Parts: sequence; C-alpha cells; structure tokens
Amino acid sequence: MAKTDHQVFISFRGADVRKNFLSFLTDGLKRACVNYYVDTKETKGEVLDILLQRIQESRLVLIILSENYMQSNWCIKELRTTTKDIKVSRRKVIPIFYNVQVADVKDKWKVGEQAEGVEGEETVEEREKNVKEALMILTRHMGMRSDEYGTDCEFIEHIVKEVKKVLTSIEQEEKVKASVNTTVRSEGEKQEVSSLTGTNLPGEGEELETKENVKFFGITQRLQKLQEKLGMHGVVSKETRIIGVLGMAGIGKTTIAHKLFEEGKNKFHQRMFFDDIDKTSKEEGLTELRVRLLRKLLKKTDKTITEETTHESVETELLDSNVFLVLDNVSNKKQLEYLLGNRRWISQGSKVVIVTSDKSLVEDVVSDTYVVPGLNEKEGLECFCYHAFGDHKVHEGSLMKQSREFVDYARGNPLALKVLGPELRGRDKAHWESKLLQLAQSPSNVLNVSYDGLSQQQKEAFLDVTCFFRSENHKFVTALVDSEPDKGSSEIRDLADKFLIDITGGRVEMHNLLYTLGKKLASKQQKRLCNHHEIIRALKKKTVRTN
Repeated sequence: MAKTDHQVFISFRGADVRKNFLSFLTDGLKRACVNYYVDTKETKGEVLDILLQRIQESRLVLIILSENYMQSNWCIKELRTTTKDIKVSRRKVIPIFYNVQVADVKDKWKVGEQAEGVEGEETVEEREKNVKEALMILTRHMGMRSDEYGTDCEFIEHIVKEVKKVLTSIEQEEKVKASVNTTVRSEGEKQEVSSLTGTNLPGEGEELETKENVKFFGITQRLQKLQEKLGMHGVVSKETRIIGVLGMAGIGKTTIAHKLFEEGKNKFHQRMFFDDIDKTSKEEGLTELRVRLLRKLLKKTDKTITEETTHESVETELLDSNVFLVLDNVSNKKQLEYLLGNRRWISQGSKVVIVTSDKSLVEDVVSDTYVVPGLNEKEGLECFCYHAFGDHKVHEGSLMKQSREFVDYARGNPLALKVLGPELRGRDKAHWESKLLQLAQSPSNVLNVSYDGLSQQQKEAFLDVTCFFRSENHKFVTALVDSEPDKGSSEIRDLADKFLIDITGGRVEMHNLLYTLGKKLASKQQKRLCNHHEIIRALKKKTVRTN
C-alpha cells in the first residue's frame, strides 16, 4: 500500500450530511488522533479521479449510506472502487447506515435518477448490475446503524471507537506480516551467506535493525524508558511533553529517536522527523529550518509559508492539531529558537524530542531529559560479534580475549564497534592484536566531530584534561583549567555538558575513546607532552614549544 498521510477515507453524499453529521464525525476522529480524508482536503483544480486514488491509499473506508447517496455519480464510483478489490487488498470498509435501513440498501437501492446514464463502455443494464453487486458486497460487511443509538453524538462516539479498533488491528496484522517477511528473507540470507562463510546470520527475535542496516542491541529497554518520559508507553497521555535525548557521539541517540518516531507517528495529527538539523543549518541557513518545519506541519492548509512567516503568525492553525516532532542533531540554541519560537504554538498533547550531544542547549526548553546509556558488556559483545563475525552470538574461540578487549576499548559505544567490526572480519589473530596496539595510539575517527565543534578555549581545556587531569578532583581541575571563572563561564562544565568528560564521584573522568583521541591530538600539536617518551624525545630534539 502506498504511503499516505491519512488512514481513513470517508465517502458521503454532501447534500445529506456535510454540514451536520459529517462535521461532528470528523471532529470526533480528529480528537482521537485519526487521520481522515474528505474531499475538502484536496487542492482546488485537481482532477476528481484523485478521490478514487485516495481510496486505494487508505487503510479503512467509511461509507456513509444516507438517503440520497445513490443520486451521486461520484458516490457510486467511490462505492465501486472500494468494493472492487476488497477481498485481495488489506483495506477494510465499514458501512455507516445513517437514517436508512440495511434491508432497503441491500434489496431496493439502485442507481438514482440524477446518477443515471452510461459510464464508459458499460451499458445501462451492465452498470445497474455492477452497482447492485457492489451494494451486496458492501452489506456483507459488519456495519453500524444510526437507529441503534439515541443521538447522533452517541452514534459518532461508537463509530470513532470502532475506527480506532480496526486501525489497531490493521497495524498489528502489518507488523506480523513484516515480521514473517523479515524471517523468510533472513532465512534465505542465512543459507546464501553460510555457504560462503560458515556463520549464521541473526534471525527472528533480534533487536532493531535500522534502515542503514545498523543493528542496535538493547534498544527495547531504552525505547521503553524514553516512551515513559514522553507519556507514549501504551496509551498516549494528553500532557504536552518536550524531552531532550542526550549522549556522546555514536551512542545511538538518532537510532532510538527513529524507532520512537516510527512506532508513535500514527497517533498524532501532524508529525515530522527533522533529520540532521546541524547539517541543514550550516548548508542552508537558520531561516530554512523554520520554513521547512512550518511547511511540513501546515501542508494540509492553504497557508503560504515564506521566509518571513513566523510561528506566531500561524499560531491559530498550528494549535488546531497535536504534533509529534523529532529534532535530530541540534548543535546550538539558535537552531532551537528558529525551530520552536516561543513554543506557545505547541498544542495540548503534543510531543517534542530534541536529540543533541550538548545538555546545555535544552536546559531551559525541555520538561525532562533521557541520557542514552552505553551498551553493557553482554550487549557490547553481541554488537561486536555481529559486526566482526556476521552474527550476534558470542564466539568462545581463539579470538575471545581480543574480542573482549575491543569491547572494553569501545566502552559501550555502538558506533565504535560498528566501525571496528568490518575492519577485523575474516582477519587472523595477529591482525587483531596489531589493531589493538594501533588503537591505543591512534583512535577511530568516529568522535572527531565532537572535538571539531568546540571553541578554542574548550579545545585547550579538553587537551589539558586528557594529558594531565584525568581522574583528578573536580574542583581542583576546574580551578586550574577554567579560563574565566569570575565571569560565570566554565570550560569544564561545558565539556561535561557535551559528554566529552564525566564528573563521577567528585572526579573528572573520560571515555577511553575520547582519551585516546585527546592524546593523539595533543601529540600532533606538540603543545603538551603526555608521556615520558615524548618528553625525552622532545628534549633531545629541543623542539618543545611554549604556549
């Protein structure tokens, strides 16, 4: 089925229900976060055949059978399109009998006088027969009758509940089918690859595999924690929540945010995953961030969005729908100012996720934060084996000791393991040991971007901590390293906010990957000598430079 922004198509006779029953029904669907389609949502000037295409794109069709439904050629076309391939499609249909009797629809209804005539190559008799068959197919489906309810309000309430129930059922069926397809495809891949490598690829029951084909172990627990903070675990809460997803580079922030978005997007009227905001901001400017966001959220309205458009100028339209928004890779506060404005436009029940490696950016914006933890030892070994051996099973062979050393080096960073694994796959023990020695002197480049984004003073502080102050007392290091403490600034605090150092038990600690990176950078610059070998070498050459 084609991807679409609506889940439910509503077929109706405008003269009968547009200004009353339909209006109340769409309000009910909207409040229940069901994305529906009616012909008023189509751009003026579109060919009417587009309506039939919208039926094909929908998961569920509601056909409101009212007194004059059969007087409309378009209603009849929608009826026939809906029932034509209903047996083989995954699309569901619910007939709504509004002030009409089921028996009359089944036995007495026919093409109305206003809709009579020949359609295409059909004769009048053929058309009558085909329409009758469509009505018979429709009435075989379990429908809902207005005469069983006391008021339209009560009737609509039950329709909305049934729609939600059917959509949930469809989603579950699709997940099961996707799981089966994945398993079948995986089994085929296992046979093909195992014949070449003698290894087994992961099968059913594994953790998430993203669109980039990067497996993320342990995502289930992390995703649940994030959903709980947002009020999205199970039934979505009506509370508006803005959450910061934080952590060092490569820890899996974006992967988790993607999974969160895919699982939750259909529960909101408007949704957007804004990918790599830092890159867009640098390449296209800050204003483009706001323009893209507003165009996406207001694309179903007739509002024209320009560079001058602000959140305040379209606040009324924005407040009309709840929003699920993920802002990925935010790198400075200006980006948030252009993307979120004064935040008064964010409607009740909306959820906003800000993904960043800098805690200080979201301190005054979010209602809570979620720091993505690194992989534990078990998850780390499974992740490493997946990339180094082609399966997630821990290999208790001749390379087990080296495998654990690589996992210890990465200290729970899945991106580092993903980069290391393919470099080692199929290589012998000597190569693995050589790589371990190499990493101790020259780290992977996965974290360079974190260092490159620092100010000059922050870079100097990072290198000072690397060379002289790792595991030293926090207050002692702060007093020595901070350049302008009397002005309220602190490079040590900045580095901690950016997850480049960690304040633990009153001491300044640093991740192994970052420590190795810092030593390499310091050695290149020759401003700091980090070990006795460098000091002796520099003294012999008399090339020591002072700051």
